[in-house]
Amino acid sequence: MKEVPNVNQIVELDEKINGLIQQITISKMKRDFMKAFVDDPVGFINAWIASQSRDLEGLMGENHVNREEMRRSEFYNQQWVHEAVFQYLNTR
Repeated sequence: MKEVPNVNQIVELDEKINGLIQQITISKMKRDFMKAFVDDPVGFINAWIASQSRDLEGLMGENHVNREEMRRSEFYNQQWVHEAVFQYLNTR
C-alpha cells in the first residue's frame, strides 16, 4: 500500500514548485530581453532609452525634466541620479 503524503509534505512540495516556476519565469524574461537586443541592437537601445525616459518623467512627477537638459552629460552627473541608479540596482 502506498503511503499518503501528509499536508506538510504537500505544502513543502507546492512551495518548491512555485519557486521553480518563478525561476523559469525570470529566466524567460531575461532570455527575451537579451534576444530582443540580439535581434535589433539599435532599435532595442532606442526603445529602452525611450522607456527609461518615460519612467524618469513619471518619477519626477511635477518636477518636469527638460528634454534638452537630459541631452547633456551634466544632467546625469547630479547627485540624485547616482542615488536613483543605486536604489534601482538594489531592487533588482
